[in-house]
Amino acid sequence: MSKSSDYFVVFSNLASLPAIFYFQYYQKYYYSIQILLTSVFSFLHHLIHCNFYNFDDKGLIDLLDNLYSYMSIYVFSIYLFLSNHNELKTELTIIQTILFSLNYMRIDAIIVLPINIFLILFITGIHYSNINKFYIKNVYIYIIIFMCIADISCFFIAAQQEYNYFHSFHHLFSFTLPIFVDKCINKNITEMEMEN
Repeated sequence: MSKSSDYFVVFSNLASLPAIFYFQYYQKYYYSIQILLTSVFSFLHHLIHCNFYNFDDKGLIDLLDNLYSYMSIYVFSIYLFLSNHNELKTELTIIQTILFSLNYMRIDAIIVLPINIFLILFITGIHYSNINKFYIKNVYIYIIIFMCIADISCFFIAAQQEYNYFHSFHHLFSFTLPIFVDKCINKNITEMEMEN
C-alpha cells in the first residue's frame, strides 16, 4: 500500500505547470519544452519507483529523468549567465552528449552535479564577453540565490532523511526557479535600457 508521501513526490511534478504556461505565454517555447520533458520523465520515474505502475523500461526512464534534470540545470544557468544563450547550439550538443554518457554509465549525482557545474562555468568562461551584468537593485537575483540554496539543500537532505517529502520540495523549487530566472533577465534588460 502506498504512503501519502509517495503521492506527494509523484504529484509534486505538477509544480512545473506554472513555468510551462509562463514560457508558452511569452513564446519561449524551447524553455517550456525543456521544463515539460523534465517534469514528464520525473513524474514517470517516481510513478515507477513508488510502485504505482509496473513498467519494465530497462532503466530508460531513470536515464531520461536524470538527463533532463541535469540539462535543465545547464540550460537555465546558461540563460541566466550569458546574453548569447540562443547562439550556443554547438556547446549544448557537446554538453548533452557528456551528460548522456555520464548518466548511461550510472555515475552518481554527487559526481555528475559538480561536473555539470564545471561545464556551466567553463562555457560561461569561454563566452565571458557575453556575461550578463547584474544590478544590485534586481531583487530576482536574491530570490534565485535563496531558491538555489533551498533546492540543493532539499535534494541532498532527501538522500539522508525522509526522501519523498524533501524531494517533493526539491521539485517545487526547481520547477519554479526558471520563472525567476526569466524575470531576472527581463529586469536586467530594463535596467540596461534605463542606463542608455
